[in-house]
Amino acid sequence: MGLIFNEDPNHFVYTRAQSGITALSEKDLTDFIDGYADTNITDFLICINASLPHFKTKNIESVCDKYKAWERAGRISGRENDPIIKSTRLLCETLENGLDIHNIWINRLRKIGIKPWISVRMNDIHNAGEADAFLPSGFSRMHPEYLRAGYRTPSGYYEYALDYTFPEVREYYLSVISEALEAFDADGIELDFMREIYCFGVGREYAGIEIMTDFIAQAVALVRRAEKVRGHKIDMGIRLPDSPEKALRLGFDAVEWINRGYFDLITVSPRWSSADCDMPVDFWKRLLRGKNIRLAAGLDVLLDAYNRRGRKYLFGTAETSLGMACAYAAMGADDIYLFNFMDIADPADAKSKPLFEKENYRKFLCTIGNAEKQSAENRRNVVTYSDTSAVGLPSRRPLPIVVRSGFAAVRIPTGTVPENKIARLIIGVECKPEFTGDKITVYANAKKCPFAEEIAPPELAYDDMRYFAYEIDTSEQNPIVTEAEFSSPDEDIKIHWAEIQIK
Repeated sequence: MGLIFNEDPNHFVYTRAQSGITALSEKDLTDFIDGYADTNITDFLICINASLPHFKTKNIESVCDKYKAWERAGRISGRENDPIIKSTRLLCETLENGLDIHNIWINRLRKIGIKPWISVRMNDIHNAGEADAFLPSGFSRMHPEYLRAGYRTPSGYYEYALDYTFPEVREYYLSVISEALEAFDADGIELDFMREIYCFGVGREYAGIEIMTDFIAQAVALVRRAEKVRGHKIDMGIRLPDSPEKALRLGFDAVEWINRGYFDLITVSPRWSSADCDMPVDFWKRLLRGKNIRLAAGLDVLLDAYNRRGRKYLFGTAETSLGMACAYAAMGADDIYLFNFMDIADPADAKSKPLFEKENYRKFLCTIGNAEKQSAENRRNVVTYSDTSAVGLPSRRPLPIVVRSGFAAVRIPTGTVPENKIARLIIGVECKPEFTGDKITVYANAKKCPFAEEIAPPELAYDDMRYFAYEIDTSEQNPIVTEAEFSSPDEDIKIHWAEIQIK
């Protein structure tokens, strides 16, 4: 199993600028990469753009070009302490001082035995709907007619994404890919369409299938030409939503691309608001049967059951991430892909996010990419939801569910449960004060689960309900996916949280 790591285009300079660093040396850059040496990371993806490229470009506007233009126009004045402005200044000054950040990282990654990639965000729209935001490109600002909702007033965040129906949009992103291939001698390039997957206006997705396939073919041709210049193979990867059906409904014919052999790596992934516990990795694996294509299961750092209103976004833990990694490994994933699992520069900030305390972070990166080690650790398999959608497809949100006298079921992928481990099913229940956990009948994989006890809310779980624990029989080998059934014959209850803890 491999471990793939995605480094955000702005994270490094953003966190360093926020911690008070005003200048970077080459040692700072190589020390950062050396921090990932001797972990399970096999592939390190350096994202080189948001809406604007974060490197020196020749023919298109870069983030430093925009910074200089704003500086000349006096638009930086009064915004010097804005985190985006501070981090952009640090990036631009570092590049101007002759330190080519990304190429220094690429060379260092090769020295420590990690495969360097570049990752291109194919439709990033950070702050796109804000009138005076710095991050959007001049291209998108000057051409509102190219937006997904360019034919009317945009009514939501994703409607500010660019529409690939327009040839000019496709040409822009081909230019970004071309400049990146010229600037960086990497071993692979990823097309990250999860920033953002909404690349066609509503009603244009079906016509977009052929358009996007032609665009992908042109991108492949650019990579093949770059291979001849560089003298070595450049792997191609793509990041897509959880299911091939959803991808197709959004205009992405992944099955056709698989059959044409366009990609060496396919990553299926949530967008951002929660890691997804039940992507159909097993189905993707069957699509890839007989193909020399790696399949990666993407984990995001955030975790939630169903994006409940009033709840703040919370970072997952090592146990919740290991749980999903074990499940996806058992379902056939070749790699685990970490998105937004980046380091924290300020130790004080890490205290509120225990996973990112230095020793915990390193142990995590030395465990999650090793199937044997991750299976041996304590882990939690939490039921979450899919945070991307397509018109005409039901959203996959297993919770909350109302439980009555019949049986309601929840699917919880766990991976293999070692014989020496104890497994418990935990549910968070909205019920009357006098209700007790023994009034719920629970089965896991057709075996009755005895009520164990009422417990305090587990870490990350909602704190305004009660939690009941039930024992899962592990005397025989359980399947890698548990289906839990619940019945409450005496009183209707509502389950908002469900997980299996393996210790």
